[in-house]
Amino acid sequence: MSLRISIVMAIYNVEEYLDEAIQSIINQTVDFQKNVELILVNDGSPDNSGEICRKYQKEFPLNVKYIEQENAGVSVARNRGLEVVTGDIVNFMDPDDVMDLSALEKVKDFFNFYKEINLVCLPLHFFEAQTGEHMLNYKFKRGAIIDVERDFDCILLSSSSAFIRSSAFLKRRFPVGQKFGEDASVLTDIILENGRYGVLPNTIYWYRKRYAGNSALQGGYDSYDYFIPFIKDYLLQKLNKYSETEVPKYLQFLVMYDLQWRLRLKHYPEFLKETEFEQLLQEVLLRIDDDIINAQRYLNYYQKKAILRIKREGFIENIEEDMFFLDDGEENQTLFDATGKRIIDLNQTKLHLSIIEARNGSLKITGYCNNEFTNTDISIICKFNGKEIVVSNFPYPDKKSSVMGKVVHKAKGFIVEIPIEDFKIGRKIRFFVSNNGKKTSASISFDGQASKFSNNNDNYYYILENKIIMKYSKKKNYFYFMENSITNILKNESKIFKMISKKKGKKQALKISGLRIIARVKTHFKNRKTYLFMDRIDKADDNAEVLYQFYQQHAKNKDINFVIDRSVEDSLRLKHKNFKLINYHSKKHLISLLTADKLISSHADKFIYQLPYGLEEYVKDMKDFRYIFLQHGITKDNMSHWLKKTDKNFALFITAGIPEYKSINDSEYQFINNEVVLTGFPRYDRLSKQDTKKQIVIMPTWRQGIVADYDDTISARPYFDKFKESQFYMKWNKLLNNENLRRFCKANGYTLVFVPHPSIRQQLSDFDLADIIVPEYDESYSKLLKDADLLITDYSSVFFDFSYMRKPIAYYHFDNGNWDNESGYFDYHTDGFGPIFDDDNNLVNYIKSLVTDNELKIESKYLDRINSFFKFDDLRNSQRVHDAIEKL
Repeated sequence: MSLRISIVMAIYNVEEYLDEAIQSIINQTVDFQKNVELILVNDGSPDNSGEICRKYQKEFPLNVKYIEQENAGVSVARNRGLEVVTGDIVNFMDPDDVMDLSALEKVKDFFNFYKEINLVCLPLHFFEAQTGEHMLNYKFKRGAIIDVERDFDCILLSSSSAFIRSSAFLKRRFPVGQKFGEDASVLTDIILENGRYGVLPNTIYWYRKRYAGNSALQGGYDSYDYFIPFIKDYLLQKLNKYSETEVPKYLQFLVMYDLQWRLRLKHYPEFLKETEFEQLLQEVLLRIDDDIINAQRYLNYYQKKAILRIKREGFIENIEEDMFFLDDGEENQTLFDATGKRIIDLNQTKLHLSIIEARNGSLKITGYCNNEFTNTDISIICKFNGKEIVVSNFPYPDKKSSVMGKVVHKAKGFIVEIPIEDFKIGRKIRFFVSNNGKKTSASISFDGQASKFSNNNDNYYYILENKIIMKYSKKKNYFYFMENSITNILKNESKIFKMISKKKGKKQALKISGLRIIARVKTHFKNRKTYLFMDRIDKADDNAEVLYQFYQQHAKNKDINFVIDRSVEDSLRLKHKNFKLINYHSKKHLISLLTADKLISSHADKFIYQLPYGLEEYVKDMKDFRYIFLQHGITKDNMSHWLKKTDKNFALFITAGIPEYKSINDSEYQFINNEVVLTGFPRYDRLSKQDTKKQIVIMPTWRQGIVADYDDTISARPYFDKFKESQFYMKWNKLLNNENLRRFCKANGYTLVFVPHPSIRQQLSDFDLADIIVPEYDESYSKLLKDADLLITDYSSVFFDFSYMRKPIAYYHFDNGNWDNESGYFDYHTDGFGPIFDDDNNLVNYIKSLVTDNELKIESKYLDRINSFFKFDDLRNSQRVHDAIEKL
């Protein structure tokens, strides 16, 4: 009998992805019209997804069913689709994902062969913003059939990658109103009912991780629902079905897998401390066997031990106190716990190298060890030419392991420095670890964009200050050196070309190797320093532009270039200023990234410092620029998770505020040795205290979730018709049209200027902007601020720039900003440069109170705060930044 497959898609705001998803079904190796029923449920989508659905329904009227409903959530939409399913097998594919073209054929073959199995799943692989496999894909190595009693750790959470016999849904539906675990809830019931399910390792379900971070699996860690209802309405509900019998180990493992992400957070949310979370947690843990907790793959030993203590006794600080060592031969040692269980051998230690760089005549290697030994007295040893080199401690706070906000395990970070003049052909660098008198060789892993080498291939090589070539042998586990000659360069490049050819094909290998060889030769023979400056891809007018202008006047024997998309208006403006421009992502830009001595930018996104088109992994050994981060604005929140040294490897981090400078010098960011400097921002040189134009500038930031996702096809965010329903729109539009504000401006000769955030500009037509100036996107940022008498903003860091001119500011805080950043040193109530309002009328009354001698004057208490914040009050910021860069 020919099985028919029904695919139910719950559709909401996926216009830019939907065609790709549907095409991956239509183009399957099985005949779409004979084998597939596609049920498209429009869950009140505000975009043009409905039009796309109707197009396919018209093209395939016998295969495609289209249902529209008011927005009610994915579970309601799927349940609505289930009502009209006629196929033998049903799947719930997400409308922004795709399947391998052979997937449905292999699913049909499976069900035809295994007639007693109700469910089969595909391996889940990520694409777009994240690549690689899902962490639960290990189950696809266990054979075609998973026996959940035997293979209890082979859990399944995603219904989008699962195919289920329709008979399983005769009396079953997705839970409505459950914010987490809707898929797993249904799948678990089906799997436990049957006791077995199938896996198909030789095809793939491709799950899209969006750059915007708003797909179903992303976000939610700071919400009440993520913790309390999740445990009460999902985990405990599942466990309580077995109140009279033993909880199946499969269910225990699934519960513990989901629970671990709530437990291992480094920052225990404040709102949980006054809830029943700990009581609920205890209730869940008491239903989970110790061996299930110990079987979790993504908790380390110390986290498991802490969770077991929580289960039995409550939290205990010193969880390593019962551990002991036993020697195992001359060079090895074994770590045991109090029960005598073997934890790890010393000779299993791996060192993760984050940064390898040649600077000022020295080679610096920065890395960490993160296994169970690092809670002991383990030492890192570096030997060069047979002699031990001093190894210093280096902070790696982001590598701490926590349970419920308590640190239970720390990584051992280190940095070692060796003079390059000591490197000779035949000499080697080796790493060892020692503990309690035992020393053994440590294996090496290269992590991060600045580690130069590859874990998969030994052919890459790093040229140290154009003097000598450094390579790594994985087999022999050491670094070694060879002469920096054109002959050796070409020999190494030939090996790399062969390696790339095997992976990417000869055509791609020729392109990549061509870039590499041009860059290698150019670097080998260049006789002056190359600097790359960059602000945004599509806009300058920030710190990099201002600093570039300073370098135009003061650079001696330096090749200075400015990177920008040559198709944008700012490009023409810069050309008229005699900027030497490089087109973004041109061949010249790619080669320049590989040959530059310094990359100087106001931004820290990957598109600034990484090569596109999948090239990065093939040129990692070549990029050796010093990255100077000028910043786009004052950093007031704790951004160490993103801007840390071992990720971005800034050679200089430019700051403008005294408290900002102190906070970034904190070890959380990992910067040492004067890598953070307090100079002021170059663009502040444009903020002279000239006569204003009697303008009040309203300049808010934006909010996630109130506008559409960025669309690569139009290089912008499309219009979003639900934007007008947001509190953000209603509050700002009300302020813009406040009658008291309008009358005040008219009576006193002021003009309102509305400057929307770039992510909001597509919604401008929604605002009522009569008699309000809205500058063009390419309007000079500094000119807008100079012309203004007063700034109204919310959480935008633009207020720091405005305050540099000692002019009045008012904050409009009707919400919390909806940002997930960890709070930093700046508190708006005690440190802010103006008062905070949540009501537009009160804000307007405050503005009226500031008028003195027909001018808007800043209050003295806020002036004092501003003076305490900034070290400098001049127009010499570019000079100071220039001097700091040239000292490198």
